[in-house]
Amino acid sequence: MKKFALIMVLSLACLMVFAKPRAKEESPKEKTLMEQGLALIDLMLEKASCDAYIEMFLSDSFNVKENAKKIKDGDYSKPTAVYRLVKDSSSSVIQLMADMVDYDLSVLTPRIREEMEGQVFLSFASLWNSRNGVNDMALSSVLVSGLVFDSDELKEDCIYIFTFKDAYPVTVSFKRGEGKAVSASAMFIMDKDFPNSLIQMFEEFNKEFNMEMKIKLEKIM
Repeated sequence: MKKFALIMVLSLACLMVFAKPRAKEESPKEKTLMEQGLALIDLMLEKASCDAYIEMFLSDSFNVKENAKKIKDGDYSKPTAVYRLVKDSSSSVIQLMADMVDYDLSVLTPRIREEMEGQVFLSFASLWNSRNGVNDMALSSVLVSGLVFDSDELKEDCIYIFTFKDAYPVTVSFKRGEGKAVSASAMFIMDKDFPNSLIQMFEEFNKEFNMEMKIKLEKIM
């Protein structure tokens, strides 16, 4: 019960990173979004290598050591590719979810719907991990790392996807705040075929339901 409470506190702290980005944070040199993402990956690896940290939140019933070893054994020294994912306004995930349960979104104000769209988009990494079972989802959630910084580079909310030759992919969600403020949150994706598996899912979904859901995925490295 105590460990469950710690997980809830940690999750709340990560949400607060997105909810209240600071307007200004002094820095001697402005790092690129890619550099900030790599720094977060390094921090998550440090957490994965710290048994004491993980055991604060998860019991042995989650196969902590086995799952953490999957991550620690990977080579994160250099990404093989980096992709940029942005929300496609023509592919409303919220609208799709509403259609599946026959819910009328017209009862929501435009601001509420826009916020919901943004939250679903930026948190899709955790939704994807949930497909792999509770153990992988629990560990990846505990290792989530975030920070707030100033940047002129970010023009719209987006997600960077870092892929590696012999390691799990990592997503880093970037959200704009006031002024130059940016909040970032990184998570391991426990699916080594990602983002190819994401593209395949959209293709199969469109074929099965006769829809045209799209993703805007751009390779930037």
